[in-house]
Amino acid sequence: GALARGKTLVFYPEAAMTDPTQWVTQLAADGVNLLQMTPTRLQQVGQALVAQKPAALRHLLVGGEPMPLGLYEQLRSWDQVHTVNVYGPTEATIWSTCLHLADSDRLTIGKPLEGETAYLLNAKGQAVPQGVAGELCLGGDGLARGYWNRPELTAERFVENPFQAGERLYRTGDMARWCADGTLEFLGRRDSQVKIRGHRIELGEVENALLGLDAVQQGAVLAQPATTGEPTLVAYYVAEHELPVATLREPLTRQLPSYMVPTQYVWLEALPLLPSGKVDRKALPMPNLPSGGAGLDYRAPESDTEAEIAGRWEVLLGRSPIGVLENFFDLGGQSLKALQLMAELNQHFEVTLSINQIFDGPTVRELSATIDFMLRQKELKAKASTLTEIEL
Repeated sequence: GALARGKTLVFYPEAAMTDPTQWVTQLAADGVNLLQMTPTRLQQVGQALVAQKPAALRHLLVGGEPMPLGLYEQLRSWDQVHTVNVYGPTEATIWSTCLHLADSDRLTIGKPLEGETAYLLNAKGQAVPQGVAGELCLGGDGLARGYWNRPELTAERFVENPFQAGERLYRTGDMARWCADGTLEFLGRRDSQVKIRGHRIELGEVENALLGLDAVQQGAVLAQPATTGEPTLVAYYVAEHELPVATLREPLTRQLPSYMVPTQYVWLEALPLLPSGKVDRKALPMPNLPSGGAGLDYRAPESDTEAEIAGRWEVLLGRSPIGVLENFFDLGGQSLKALQLMAELNQHFEVTLSINQIFDGPTVRELSATIDFMLRQKELKAKASTLTEIEL
C-alpha cells in the first residue's frame, strides 16, 4: 500500500534498535510520519519515542501480537500521534480489524475494516452470541486465494462462508468474543489452550491478566512440563527488578480462578524476540524448580488452621516445609492424595469438605479460609439452635 501511494518505506536493522535514543534520533532525521511496530518492540523503544517526540511522526500502527493493557493506557493519552491497534493475518492481506485508541474506552482489536468481514463461529460452524468465545473467521476483499501448492491446507483453512453464498472465509485459529459496542475482544490462539487438572485454560487470558499488573512491562505465559507429569503454568515477565512472587500472584488470584493462576514466575531483563519483533516463545527458558517447592516465596502458616493443613500436606507429600501459597497439585498431589487429604481434614475439623473445593482452592491459605468459613457457619447454627431451645 505505501509504495502504491508514492510513499517511501524506511527499514531499520535489528542492531539499530539496541539503542532506543539513537534510533529515535534517526527516525526523526528520516522524517518518518507513520510507524508500524509490534507491542513488544514498541515497549523497548517507547520511552525514548515519547520523550524525544519526533516532529514528523503522526501515525502509529501497533499489531502482530496482543497489546498489553498498560501499553494501551500509555498510548491512548499520547495526543501527538494517532495510534491504532491493528489485527489481521497474512492470509487476509495483513490488517482486517482496527481500534483507534483515542476513540476507545477499552482495549479490543476493534471492528472490521471497510470491505472486510468477521465472524465468530463455534466448532459446528455456527455463529456465537455476544460475549461467547468463538473462532475468528475473516472474509472480504483482502482474503487470499489460498496457499501456494498446498491444496490440503488451503481446503482446511479457507472454507465456504455459510452466511454468504459464493464467498469464502479464512479460519484464523484465533479466539475472540463480541463486545456490547460491536468491537472484538481478542482472547488468544485456539491451539494455545491447555488442560490442567481437568480445566481447559486459555493462555491468552492468563497472559492478559499478567500484563495488566502495573509493575509488569512485558510478559508471556506458557504451560511447561513439571515433575508431577502434568503441565504447570509459568509466567515470564519483564520489570525494573525481580519482584516478590506474592506481588504478582496475589492480584492474579483476585482476577482469575485458582487453576488459572501461574505457579512459577521467571523474571527476565528482556523477552527473546523473533526477527518479526514477536516474542520467541520457544526460546523462553525452563524455570529452575527448587526440590522442596513450586518456586514460590515461602510463607509460613499464620493460624492454627493453616498450621494443621500444612502439617498434613508435609506428611502426605513427603516434603517440608510447605508454604501457605504453594499449590497441592504442583507439589506432587494427585487425585488419590486429594481424596485422602479430604478425608483427613473432614475427620479432624468435623466438616464436610468436598473434593471440588480442594481442586478449586489448592493452597493451604485457600483451604484454610474454606474450612474456617465452614466452622463459623457450624458455630452459628449451634447458637441458633440453642436460642430456639431456650425460647421453647
